[in-house]
Amino acid sequence: MKDKQDDILKILDALDDTQRVDEHLQTLLDSEEGREAMRDIQDLDEAVNREMGTTPDVEAAWQQFNKKQRKINLTPVLRYVAACAAIVVVVLVMMYDNRSSVNQPVVQTVEKVETQEAERPSLLDKIKNISLLPARTITVVAKEQKDVTLPDGTTVCMNANSTLKYKENFGTANRNIQFYGEGYFKVRRNASLPFIIKTKTVQTKVLGTEFNLRCYDTEDVHVTLVKGSVEVAMDSEKVRIAPNQDAYLAEGSVKVQEVNPKDFTSWREGILYFDNASLRTILQQLGKVYNVNVVCHDKQLLDKHYHFMCSVNDSLDEVLHLLNITSDINVKLRDNAIVIE
Repeated sequence: MKDKQDDILKILDALDDTQRVDEHLQTLLDSEEGREAMRDIQDLDEAVNREMGTTPDVEAAWQQFNKKQRKINLTPVLRYVAACAAIVVVVLVMMYDNRSSVNQPVVQTVEKVETQEAERPSLLDKIKNISLLPARTITVVAKEQKDVTLPDGTTVCMNANSTLKYKENFGTANRNIQFYGEGYFKVRRNASLPFIIKTKTVQTKVLGTEFNLRCYDTEDVHVTLVKGSVEVAMDSEKVRIAPNQDAYLAEGSVKVQEVNPKDFTSWREGILYFDNASLRTILQQLGKVYNVNVVCHDKQLLDKHYHFMCSVNDSLDEVLHLLNITSDINVKLRDNAIVIE
């Protein structure tokens, strides 16, 4: 972590015309993490402009800086990135520090930023201030649910073993969140700021609607729409679904199927309902809710489909016993793991 802090100070000093930019900046811009961090720059820059006023002439500042320092072979896009390099590095540090396990309690980090009132902040001051924007993380542990109200009025009912993250400028500069697990979203409508949910595999974009999102596993991702309209995207592929439709991943692409939304939202009433679901899906859900691993010695069994329903208030032993007597499989709980024999 000390090395990362030294890098931040080095680049900030360079932007302040006190030192020379070294090869670390170029290495950062060439890295995969640097390219991913670029996605956050627009939101961070917009947040600065909303708080501080008119956007400074970054290109002019770069040209003046470049006359005094050694030349770096950068494209026009990377020149802008170089001027905002402090933002990039800080975003990477924040992304690294905020990686938490799903079993950790709710974490809310708040830092106050003090600014001088005598003069209008410079570009360097803006970069330093925006770098202190904290990320907020909400985590729900096994066998629990939590109702969350976000700053924009959107409500999320989070299922067990779920995590939600958003920046402090959420609701003003953007409405972007990161999500893992399962949640029922009631998104407050705002046409000027779309609500965007990023998961490991897909991105869901909405203006105002009601839907269920399940993304515990990359092989079991479902966006089930109850009201309104949502756009589900994976890489360059995009689909728009209507109420009573479910967007899911299969064979590396996004598929759409007609469903009864209650099949996907019954968990809010403490019921796990599976209508002709694969054994893989059933056991993955049970594993997440009860926080146990799943071990299967016969992979072909995982593709078999079953109708199954249980209460999350029952013990895992009771649930597995019910699964055994209503199917043709033999499932046991052994060493804190669901074992299929």
